[in-house]
Amino acid sequence: MNAEVELARERYSGIPAIAECEWTELVVLDSDEGAVQLAIQSDMGAETAAEHAGEAAVIAYAQAHSCTAIIDEREALSQAVERMVEARDSMWIATEALHVLDDIDRGDAERVVDDLLATGMWLPVKSGASLVAWAYREGYMDR
Repeated sequence: MNAEVELARERYSGIPAIAECEWTELVVLDSDEGAVQLAIQSDMGAETAAEHAGEAAVIAYAQAHSCTAIIDEREALSQAVERMVEARDSMWIATEALHVLDDIDRGDAERVVDDLLATGMWLPVKSGASLVAWAYREGYMDR
């Protein structure tokens, strides 16, 4: 996963290094977690050692440590569900921030979505301005 972030940082200078974020922790999978990662990659049809490595590592770690996986790739989300790993995506994070963070407003959340879209990331909306309407349709705004 860290390698994927570092590659993205080469193209998008605004992305901080994982090690620089105080809310993150770099971890190394143990051998059991590594075996699960490889099994997930295989189940996802990986043809190289790097293909789906980040998503599979996140799922393997989350499963071993009973934590939530943050992943966006649809197939990876399916793999998490199959393994009974709680998983969330970027759209959930953007809408959840509106519920729980006092210093995040709708404009902030919309800008996050626009920034993700600007990287070429596929999201189920075409712009940040569509975030809240989409979130209501999906039930993310129900509280």
